[in-house]
Amino acid sequence: MKKTIVPLTFLVLCIFLPALAAQDWTASGPTITVAHAPFQGERVGRTVRELADGTTIIHEEKGRIARDSDGRVYEEQQQTAVFGDKALPTGPMHAAVIDPVKHFQMRWESSPKIVTVSPISTGELHVGFPPWFPKLAKTEGPLPVLGAKPDSVTTEDLGKKTLSGIVTTGTRTTTVIPIGKLGNDRTLTIVHDTWFSKDLDLPILEIITDPRFGRENLEIRGITRAEPDPALFRAPQGYQIQTLADILKGRVAGGVAPIPEH
Repeated sequence: MKKTIVPLTFLVLCIFLPALAAQDWTASGPTITVAHAPFQGERVGRTVRELADGTTIIHEEKGRIARDSDGRVYEEQQQTAVFGDKALPTGPMHAAVIDPVKHFQMRWESSPKIVTVSPISTGELHVGFPPWFPKLAKTEGPLPVLGAKPDSVTTEDLGKKTLSGIVTTGTRTTTVIPIGKLGNDRTLTIVHDTWFSKDLDLPILEIITDPRFGRENLEIRGITRAEPDPALFRAPQGYQIQTLADILKGRVAGGVAPIPEH
């Protein structure tokens, strides 16, 4: 029997490149990496889902978010399961730094202690729900029935509201899924409220209510307009650095390539 030998580099790329692509910091929403609008605060996400038997499942995401005057962004998040008044971690802490000036991003978790550095392109840096947030308003699900009527989508101005000392403008987007489109015997109404800060150029609060999945909130609280500590945008001490160049050279983890200096 003839053996086929697959180069190690090829195997590594097959594993790494799809993961790298999945880490692209793209989501719906306005560009977050804007300059001259520094801030920092706590980012809190909460999903509430009620099952048919009456069980309620609650998950939360908590962490920091910050942006400096150069537009560099730091964000961390950790998912927890809520039991009564207790919140227990259900996974590692995730963190990311996005640098639109030098066009690179860093990502790491609390374990293993490895920082992955990769290049980014401009124009693709957006803020919305973070990649690890357990979004309920998913696009996947039952396929529409052939010939079903299209969704009805309307928008509504909710006026202004002050959140964490920041003036925001609210917009409500209502999507009505007609009877029979997904095999549903009555219409389904999805409501997405967004409270947007023009000064910070990002949403401060998003609330999504979807009868198929539940209710989710994502909010930035305790906002201050102070310049964040520059150390926040560097790799944490004691972590190894991993880059695409390391992987191509066979150093899958623990590479020694330097992170761009600030």
